[in-house]
Amino acid sequence: MSSIQHQLGDDPVTREPSRGSLGASVGIKPLNGRWEIQLFGKNLTNEHYYTYLYNIATIGSPFGFIPRDFDRYGGVKLTYRY
Repeated sequence: MSSIQHQLGDDPVTREPSRGSLGASVGIKPLNGRWEIQLFGKNLTNEHYYTYLYNIATIGSPFGFIPRDFDRYGGVKLTYRY
């Protein structure tokens, strides 16, 4: 099993298992092509992950950055071309 090491020095606190992210979308576009509506979802498996992890010795715990896809989300996209 592979993993991601976020910091030099092979610190086990900053090691995270590798993950995949699942996203999906479905849309409708009529023949004239002037508009399009699309339903989308990101991180459908709701796998939480960090983009960077740092071990800061002065506070005694890891510090991480949370990406936009940390939680599952979705929406509707409407496009109109004129």
